[in-house]
Amino acid sequence: MKTGFYKAFEDRFRGSREVIKDRLRVYLPFSEPFKQTDAKLKIFDIGCGRGEWLELMTESGFDAYGIDIDEGMLADCHEKKLPAAKGDAVAFIKTLENDSHTIISAFHVAEHLSFDDLNVVVAEALRILKPGGLLIMETPNPENIMVATKYFYLDPTHNRPIPPELLSFLPEYHGFERAKVLRLHEPDNVINSDHQRLHNVITGVSPDYAVIAQKTASPEALAKFDHAFEKEHGMELEVLSNQYDQSILHNINIKTTEAQTLAREATSRATQAESRAVQAEHHATQAESRAVQAEHHATQAESRAVQAEHRAAQADISLQAVYASWSWRITWPLRKLLDVAKMICRLPVSLVRWVMRLPARFASWMVVKAMAFAIQRDPLRLRLLGQVNKYPRLKARLMKLGQEKGLIDQPLLSFEGTDRNAHTQDNEGTDFDLLSPRAKTIYHDFKKALEQGRKENT
Repeated sequence: MKTGFYKAFEDRFRGSREVIKDRLRVYLPFSEPFKQTDAKLKIFDIGCGRGEWLELMTESGFDAYGIDIDEGMLADCHEKKLPAAKGDAVAFIKTLENDSHTIISAFHVAEHLSFDDLNVVVAEALRILKPGGLLIMETPNPENIMVATKYFYLDPTHNRPIPPELLSFLPEYHGFERAKVLRLHEPDNVINSDHQRLHNVITGVSPDYAVIAQKTASPEALAKFDHAFEKEHGMELEVLSNQYDQSILHNINIKTTEAQTLAREATSRATQAESRAVQAEHHATQAESRAVQAEHHATQAESRAVQAEHRAAQADISLQAVYASWSWRITWPLRKLLDVAKMICRLPVSLVRWVMRLPARFASWMVVKAMAFAIQRDPLRLRLLGQVNKYPRLKARLMKLGQEKGLIDQPLLSFEGTDRNAHTQDNEGTDFDLLSPRAKTIYHDFKKALEQGRKENT
């Protein structure tokens, strides 16, 4: 492969030096306990690449060195003055002394090796590590669907993906005390999400994993690493798929609850609508009943109107018969008198009193006229006088009336000395002249009414 290609490839697709160095800090809890037990902290990094791990371990106080076959990758190590050399790591590891190293590391190397070479590396690491020493192997995680189907094959030097179960089994097979799988570098939004999506299942499983194997040592020495080995890392496909299933079930439950709520609301609205429909039907029935009743009342009213019209016609016929009867004709004066009486009743009290005295005044006026007529005719006067002498009280009143009206100057007993021509004038007399204009009008109207009645009766 052309020199420089692989470094450019790593820079593009693996990440910058700073990003990789920061990711490698996840292994510090496994390396820190060595500072308490071992004064000689030696680390051999297989396939050291740009030297991020060598730099981090050197800063932590370890004696770290590495080996790689790509000169372009080693250029960064030389620039940083890190101890790294070009060479075949499988051949080189066979030359190292037994129980001489604290940590043997291989970051993204296992996928480049054949399975036989990988067995050699694991077996040789067990030999050269001190008791309690660690073998760290990091590689792409084929549990991640996108890694297993796409991203793994971006690197043309990759051999084949290695399942976590296989890589963790190798140290156990070769005699390491314990081995732990760390799933690494998963997106934060996947770890912190309460509701997983299908996209997370496909891409969110930890894209890398590491197998950390520890060589047998005393229980006291191993106990210093228990905390680091007990801590869980990353996201497994099974866990993520279960979370996705729970999210689906949760969404289904939410939608089911919403659907049930909507169904209950719809049922409630349907019940209310049905109730309103029943009420409307009841109101319609009542309205129809009222309409029938109204029609019945209208029919009755129409019948009563016809009956009333019939009775009115009969009454009109009866009234016409009454108007044509003889009794109606002969009672005409009486009705007129009643009309006059009604008219009088509507007049002021003083006028009514005056009208009520009008007949007496009219009678007095008639008596005065008769006396004047009799005085002018001796035979009549003597005859009347003979009759009046039989009634002293009447005589006294006639005499008083004659004196008041100026007809006689002496007692009415003889009417002697009376001027026969004193009252020969055909006039109404002095009392009538004393009447008011309205009284005279009423008298004349009454007189005309009497004359009209006599004409109609004849």
